[in-house]
Amino acid sequence: DQPECKRGIILDGFPRTTTQAEALDSMFKASGRKLDKVIEFKVDDKILVERVSGRRIHKASGRTYHTKFNPPKVEGKDDVTGEPLIQRPDDNETVLKTRLESYH
Repeated sequence: DQPECKRGIILDGFPRTTTQAEALDSMFKASGRKLDKVIEFKVDDKILVERVSGRRIHKASGRTYHTKFNPPKVEGKDDVTGEPLIQRPDDNETVLKTRLESYH
């Protein structure tokens, strides 16, 4: 319902389950909206694991890094503040594999 969403929205990684898809469908119907397009990117699970497990975040700012593809200048430290980077609890192979099983 926000003005910046009047021309459309992108849902990245959502819905992941049938229950979420049904809830989204109900929300669209209630608001008189409909899906115009769906794009599915097919990516090998191994690549997704590498991308997710290497992600690091500066919690205060949301800046993101990747151990391989976009490493910080100093390992484990934010380039701007020097503060420690974190790995989100769900950014690991075990959690991702469970999500992928549900998705597939």
